[in-house]
Amino acid sequence: MRRMQIKEMAERLGITPRAIRYYEEKGLIAPPKEPDNRYRTFTEEEAWRLQTIVTLRRIGMPVNEIKKVLAEVDRGHEHVVTRYLELQRAATFTEWVRLKHQLEIIERMIQNGEQNHAPSWDDWYRLTRHWQEQEQWRLKWRDRWAFDRQTESFDQRVEKNDPLDLYAEYDNALQTLTEWIDARPGETGLDLGAGTGNLSGRFLANGIRMAAVDQSAEMLRRCRKKFPQMTTKLGNFLAIPFPDHAFDFVVTSFAFHHLLEEQKPLALEEMRRVLRPGGRVGIVDWMIESDETFHAWKEKIRRAGRTDVLKEMASEYYVRLDWLCQWWISRGYDVQFRSLTPMLHVWVARQRDEKDT
Repeated sequence: MRRMQIKEMAERLGITPRAIRYYEEKGLIAPPKEPDNRYRTFTEEEAWRLQTIVTLRRIGMPVNEIKKVLAEVDRGHEHVVTRYLELQRAATFTEWVRLKHQLEIIERMIQNGEQNHAPSWDDWYRLTRHWQEQEQWRLKWRDRWAFDRQTESFDQRVEKNDPLDLYAEYDNALQTLTEWIDARPGETGLDLGAGTGNLSGRFLANGIRMAAVDQSAEMLRRCRKKFPQMTTKLGNFLAIPFPDHAFDFVVTSFAFHHLLEEQKPLALEEMRRVLRPGGRVGIVDWMIESDETFHAWKEKIRRAGRTDVLKEMASEYYVRLDWLCQWWISRGYDVQFRSLTPMLHVWVARQRDEKDT
């Protein structure tokens, strides 16, 4: 078997010998060395390994993640590599969203300076500080709920229809939202926090093209198994892995309450970003219509001895219905909603026609 030395190997792959030594230092490769001169030599198999490393580095994958990919390949788990690529795609879209917002801030700073005929440092400081705070909240997205471990039991839980469970009226809620969105042939929809695809599957059944985004790889795996024709991508509310104006409607069910209060406006902006003109947004979730209603519902659950439900409620961040409505109304949307339980609401926003505004 022909062996190559490091200089030839570097020229073949279009990288520097220094890069190859770096990958060796990080434990990604371990080329043998000639016993007499200690020169590194590479077989075709080792060349393939280096080519894999270079390929993954070119798409921005960190070295520590590449090391995990190679370990899976060494164990014969090459099918797992796609999951790492999905993670890299999600990370790249997060960076793209960050850069997009950074460019918007720069444009606003330039416009501000031109209007004032000189740098307006106080205004610039406020603009950049607000943007920095938003980005910090965007980066605080975490999977605190271990949804990968809930995949097998999720569908069984929501089918119980326990009147005191948070998922009471689950089927009715999804069906109502599907009807209110009123998707038409030729339209394309996005299901955010799609889970196993129970909501998006209803649109698919009506002949609508659907994409599903979720932070849980296992939930998406189950979703693909149930609906092979659906486009699925790893991602989250704060960095939707699709370009601007990609969808006619965006829907989400039983997921928005996971967002921190500071993250909710960022998620709504992302939904609006991927909507086409005239688009619709639909949300099924637990929302607070009034403090009185919320506390009365919790008291009813407490009297029933449902500490399991109260514990779950204590760890979530339920949106206030009036705030959600006002956010979209102020941006040119009409809203409608219906209460199915004191906490569970079906909510839809439709962009107003320009001639109606």
